[in-house]
Amino acid sequence: MNIAWSATDFDMASLSTQDEPKGTPSFQKPSDTDWGVESNVDMADDNARKYTEAEEAALKLVGVLHQLRTQATSYETATKTLNGIRQHLIGLIQSAAKTAYESQKALQVICENGGPETLKRLSELEAKMTKEFVSVSKRSRNLNILIRVTLACAVSSTIISLLVLAK
Repeated sequence: MNIAWSATDFDMASLSTQDEPKGTPSFQKPSDTDWGVESNVDMADDNARKYTEAEEAALKLVGVLHQLRTQATSYETATKTLNGIRQHLIGLIQSAAKTAYESQKALQVICENGGPETLKRLSELEAKMTKEFVSVSKRSRNLNILIRVTLACAVSSTIISLLVLAK
């Protein structure tokens, strides 16, 4: 909420509660000054009116100052909250920077101690193990076939033996 005001906002004439409808003819009685006599009653009424206008302006000013104080308090609270968030972000940034630095150092040590060669050897070992696995798979398949054939021979010889004995 923006509060902006100027000196015209506190114009005493604008605070008057006596508004006359526009376009309505009004009758003004001649004042005592028109007759050459200044009345003390008129001066007292004028002073009372000015006092009332000043009092209304003061009340309006108090209201504006109250709003301003409320805004200042809310801005102060927001500033404190943002400062806390800023401190937290600074901590996160420092932590991330430290982690990045330590990671870079670890990678540098790995590279200095044969990291690329180690990866190359691991790749070669993986390829060799894959070939061996294929070879073992072939042998196990052949062994599986051999076991089935042997089992089939054993079953058929048992059946033949039983048939010969049964005669």
